[in-house]
Amino acid sequence: MIGSRRWARPKGHAWHEQPYMRLAMPSMQWGPRVTNAHLLGSAVLDRKPVWLISFYDPDFGGFFEIWVDKQSLHTLELTLTAGAHFMQHRYSDFNAPLAIRAPR
Repeated sequence: MIGSRRWARPKGHAWHEQPYMRLAMPSMQWGPRVTNAHLLGSAVLDRKPVWLISFYDPDFGGFFEIWVDKQSLHTLELTLTAGAHFMQHRYSDFNAPLAIRAPR
């Protein structure tokens, strides 16, 4: 997706433009209510002081841990543990300049 254009490249073929439906903006991994939220303590992640926070999402059935930058309040890392589902996200380069180019 680049602006209002979608590009696809089937295996072994050239890039071509395709129509697309507008995508919903990303939302949090967890639902509208969480329980058992705890501040587990402080740590350092990527040389930044962070808070380590845990909570449970009863609708999803997952346990979350997030590392939150104390200065910017950005979430820098997220882990999720749920039945048959394990996930780790790392977030970085907030507000960094982007270079998006159309495929050739």
